[in-house]
Parts: sequence; C-alpha cells; structure tokens
Amino acid sequence: MQTFTASTTRPPRRLLMVGAALLATTCLGVPSAFSFELKRDSESRAVYWQQPEVIYRVDAAGARDLSEAQVLRAVKAGFAEWTGYADRMTLRFGGVVDGAEVGYDNGVGAVNTNLVAFSRDAWPYDSDTALALTLTTYKTNGGGLIDADIIFNERTYTWGDAPADGHDLQNTLTHEIGHFLGLAHSDEPEATMYARAAPGETKKRTLHTDDVQGIQAIYGGDGLHPTELAEAEAPLAPKRLPGCQALPGLPSGSGWWLFAFAAGLALGRRRLLAGLTVLGAVWLAQVPAQAAVVQALDLETLVVRADVVVEGPVLAATAHWVGGLIVTESVVAVEVCHAGPCPEAVHIRTLGGEVGELGQHVEGVATFSRGERALVFAGRPGPDGHRAVVGLAQGKFTVVPDVDGGWAFRALDTLDLVGPARSLAGHWRAVSVVALRQAIAAIARR
Repeated sequence: MQTFTASTTRPPRRLLMVGAALLATTCLGVPSAFSFELKRDSESRAVYWQQPEVIYRVDAAGARDLSEAQVLRAVKAGFAEWTGYADRMTLRFGGVVDGAEVGYDNGVGAVNTNLVAFSRDAWPYDSDTALALTLTTYKTNGGGLIDADIIFNERTYTWGDAPADGHDLQNTLTHEIGHFLGLAHSDEPEATMYARAAPGETKKRTLHTDDVQGIQAIYGGDGLHPTELAEAEAPLAPKRLPGCQALPGLPSGSGWWLFAFAAGLALGRRRLLAGLTVLGAVWLAQVPAQAAVVQALDLETLVVRADVVVEGPVLAATAHWVGGLIVTESVVAVEVCHAGPCPEAVHIRTLGGEVGELGQHVEGVATFSRGERALVFAGRPGPDGHRAVVGLAQGKFTVVPDVDGGWAFRALDTLDLVGPARSLAGHWRAVSVVALRQAIAAIARR
C-alpha cells in the first residue's frame, strides 16, 4: 500500500531559504507571551459580544443518550467555567426551549435564540464527519456578534458523560463555548482551545491559564497585568505565524502579492515564484481561525468518500441567505480530473459567508475565493446540482504554482481533529502538488 507522509511534503531547501528571507521583514523581534487567538471577520477585526450579558438556551429535544438533567448540568458547567473569569461578560441560562431553529432570522422584529442543540435525524451542515460546530452571526461593520448556536451531531456520533471510549459532552461543549465567545484555537497543548482531542478526553472541561488570558483579553479580568493585557488586545492585529508575530507591514488580502512581487524582483524570476509559494502559505496562515470538532480523515478516506476529485480555478463564489443560514455557492472549473466522473465544472455549496451588513461563520467549513486554484474532494450532487466538500476544510487544498510543480495548502487550523488519523492529517500543511496527485491516482486505481 502506498503511503503519503509528511516527509514527502517538505518544500525544497531553496524554497525555505527564499521564504525565510522574505518573511524576515515581518518577524523582527516581536515576541508573544500568549498562544490564544481571537475570532476574526473577513477584515481581520476581532468578533465578540459587545453587550454585557448574553442569554443562552438549550433545545428541548435534548441528547439521545443523556437525560435532560445530564445535558443541563454539562451545559451550565461549560458556560460557568468561562463566565467566572470575565469581568465584562455575563452568560445567563435562559431555560429549555422547544421549536427554536439554528441560524439567524434577519426579518424585522424577529426574535433569535442563542441555542445549544442536538441534530439527531439529519445533519445538513456540510459534512457528517463533523461531531459538533459553532455557527456565529455578526455585523460586518465591526459591530460584533449578534447570535451564536452550538450544534452536536447525533446522527453519526454518540455523546456521553465522561465515557471511557467516545466523546464527552462537557469536554467538547466547553471548547465550543470558547468559539461562541470569540476565541479561536490556541497553540498551547494543555489549553481548552487547543485543536486536538483524544477519545474520552475530559481535561478541556477546566480552563488553562492560556484560555483565561484569552477570555480576559476580550472581556476584562484580574488575571492579566495591564501591560500584558495591552499586548493581548493588540491582536486585534493579524494572526501570528508560527515562531513570530505577524506585523501590520505584511499586506492583507490581495496586497501581499504586490509585496511578494517587489521582494522577488531583487531575487530573480525563479526565486520570485518560490517566494510567492511560501507567501501563499503565509497568507493562508492569516485566515481567521475558526473551529469545528471533526473526524480526522486520511487521504485514502477522502478519495473513497468523494464522488469526484477535481482541480482548477474558482470561477465564482457568491453568498446569499437560505432561511436563517448564509450559504456560499462556488464554481470550480475542472482542468484536472483526479477521480470520478468529472463534469466540466463542479458546483460547491458551503455554509457561511457575508451578505450586506451581516456575516456568518460556520466553523471549520472549506472556503473558496474567486480566482484561486483549488483541489477539491467533493460529494455527490444534490437535487440542485450542488455538492458538499468531504470532511469540511480537510477536503479542500489551495494550489499555488511554482517552478517545481506547485504546492498545496489546507486550512486545518480551522478544525478540531479527533480520531486515529488526527496526527497524520495534522501534518498536511504544505504538500507537493506532484506528490499529492500521484498519491490520489494510486488510491483511485485500487
């Protein structure tokens, strides 16, 4: 059996050297004492609650394998663990509700509910590999969060109270509440907001110092020295890169290409292309980090579960409302058919996006930008012809051309990976396109 490991994906030495040279201008002695990250919108503004009290409720349907008392105990304990550290935020339990819907009703006079819900009979949220996700609705003008829902997948998974082997409700819930409040993932392995979880894990029920620092950076508290708090609030700057702090000097959006081009003029055409590849990874690392708890999938499983595996440019990515959810419909032209009965173009539907003054994040889904090149593992088309991406963000690579064939990058930091394949999946950050294509072809021939 052919294997595809991290050792086959290491960029060549000259690529790393050029990348280091180009990145040096953004990493000049800016230390960071914190590992936590903040949730951000498409303009890199921090997204959090701006009112002093938030009311949350629990869906009356409850959990299939837990009593109502067990569910309420886990939910209340999870929210209490966070609110006990924040001076400017109170989280209040509003009771059990029947008939409340996930999503946001933007109609005049509509009443919305911040909901903890269990999806038992159907899982319409892109991929059934997701164990749980957090859906947040926010104002695109920097006005902060206006609604948040946490949804657990009971159609595919079982939830318990400190199970010996399985998924602990309170452990996962406490992690998701961090996203509910405006935190993204932390690089601290012991933190509640760390993006990995072992079966039966319960340690995330209790906050780590890093989690406390993060929540107090947003909502205040006594756990930070004033100078440390000022440093923590500075993130209202872009996401840190591993080993250095991202500076405002690195342009956001399409502007970083101009930065790369200017630097490349002094290095020559060949090194310019290599530098663009590395800076592509840098740009991806700055995408706002959100999270869903999702079953980790290795490459073979991605291929097997996909109806088609295609590669090509993204021709369109348009967001609009469907009921209380924002969905983004993207079109990927098929220039390379890696597996399956590929059409000329693949139509992808993902949850989340921005429409007018409102935006939604559906944690951990794949995102597409018009003009980028994508390699996508897509499921079967629905009645309307649209497909879902297999494994959420695991099933989509952004491809950046290079003289050696190109490199592909995945936004795995948007996912909380669980299961036996989590270590392997977590190492796929920079993948040689040549090696990736060969591995997919070998699996598809079996």
